[in-house]
Amino acid sequence: MSDKITYLIGAGASANTIPVVNQMNNRVFEILTWLKNIKDSSENTNQEPERNINLPESFKTQNSTLGTVIEELSWLLDESKDYHSVDTLARKYYLVDDYSKYERLKSALILYFSIEQSISIGVNESSVGESFMKNKVDKRYDSFISILASKDPSKKISINENVSILSWNYDIQFELSLKRFTNKKIKNIKENYQIFPKLYDNSTEIANGFRRNEFSLVKLNGNAIFSASRDSDFPTIFDEDITNSTEEQQLDVFLKYWKSFDRTDNSALRFFNFAWEKNEDFNGRRHQSYHSQFEVARKIANETDILVVIGYSFPTYNRPIDTELFDSLKKIKKVYIQDRNPEKIESTIRNAFKIMQERTGVGVNEYKIPIHRESNTDQFVIPYELNTK
Repeated sequence: MSDKITYLIGAGASANTIPVVNQMNNRVFEILTWLKNIKDSSENTNQEPERNINLPESFKTQNSTLGTVIEELSWLLDESKDYHSVDTLARKYYLVDDYSKYERLKSALILYFSIEQSISIGVNESSVGESFMKNKVDKRYDSFISILASKDPSKKISINENVSILSWNYDIQFELSLKRFTNKKIKNIKENYQIFPKLYDNSTEIANGFRRNEFSLVKLNGNAIFSASRDSDFPTIFDEDITNSTEEQQLDVFLKYWKSFDRTDNSALRFFNFAWEKNEDFNGRRHQSYHSQFEVARKIANETDILVVIGYSFPTYNRPIDTELFDSLKKIKKVYIQDRNPEKIESTIRNAFKIMQERTGVGVNEYKIPIHRESNTDQFVIPYELNTK
């Protein structure tokens, strides 16, 4: 019987598209500068030739929406500049019961993540670090899926049924990569490949219909994604074919979607959560399948033989949920850690979770569950135990 492989991934797994915490503010500033230049050009008929900005004719009607986008990103940058991370800022809003700013922060983050993953805005390496090689989709996901995928006689793409993913990322990098292989809408990709939470799906008991003998991905923090409609059949900005468009044309399409997004309706925000929301009602601020989703995550952990940790540092905010998951690892035989500094992650895991502290009794440093460290982050690590049939 093949081993069940579970990937536990964090921000480092998407680092070639979305910069990690200590680089995010610089990147938001960079995007803001680009947006402001475009707004200036659209309002100035005598634009300077060296700017080389070629705006679509339809852009003339977008200035108000663009102004709103600039205002929200400027607010995000200003509010977060004195904090270690946006999670810290969100936690502060939560603790002081400032739910207006709490939800505005979520909305601004959805805006930022959507721009980062839908528009090919250039990057200045000096501002975000040499390691940040901007792509709409981190190329490692494409390689990962190509290894895990197979095609049946009907040409349907399936993902290795022995693999599951538990993700702390609210990006949609995996879905966007899978879209390149299937050409399906984000909504259909989520449904077909058991990616939770789905898009505006408020079914209360997803655990009851969970197919454990198939691939699945559970996003523990939900999605930072918006749709212009609460209708789940309505396309998202990521369903538009704007690959061969200029940056300005991509922005033009994006603004049309963002203009239609009702930010007074918190439907999208319910599917984007922070770890501490698990233990509070939050007055309807969570989607109905929220707790059932964690039940699925525990089921996955319970059947895991091999755990692969990629780009995840186990922050304290997430520790209660991580502890639940590690306590559910009843069959765990081995852990892989892939990170530029895997030794630090190993130290955290050994100190934080009881199951990882159990020893064989043979030697002082002989643990029952071995850890394999991988510092090469060019591709996602594939355990040799994985059956890639």
